[in-house]
Amino acid sequence: MNIELGVNPRGYPDTMTSAESGRPMKRGSKRLTITVDGRTFSYDQPGWWCDLNDPNDREGQLVDEDNQVAKMARR
Repeated sequence: MNIELGVNPRGYPDTMTSAESGRPMKRGSKRLTITVDGRTFSYDQPGWWCDLNDPNDREGQLVDEDNQVAKMARR
């Protein structure tokens, strides 16, 4: 699988509106930290994010191949 982090799939607009809060979201990769089976690690998750710089703001939307990155990270 060849996934380019942060690339805009399918020619979506530059910004999207969050269905959750109505805030604007931008396309990019966000550094996330998860814990699986007691082990913590960080990875870059592509997607649409309300704030790419605030690690505590995890409001966003995953589309297309973004979900594959999340699935691989959990494995």
